[in-house]
Amino acid sequence: RLIGEIIGRWSDARIAQAIAASLRADIALKNTTVSDGGGIVTDLVLTLAATRQKKAA
Repeated sequence: RLIGEIIGRWSDARIAQAIAASLRADIALKNTTVSDGGGIVTDLVLTLAATRQKKAA
């Protein structure tokens, strides 16, 4: 429910960016030579947060 409430306020472009970032994280998680799982998820969260910060600025 919480995710639905948040995504409901996002623009189509924001949703597309989040999907692309999630796909990159998914691919990276399947390639164990890139980083550990925690680092990849952290990168995903920071990417999503940075996109939001840029929009607010």
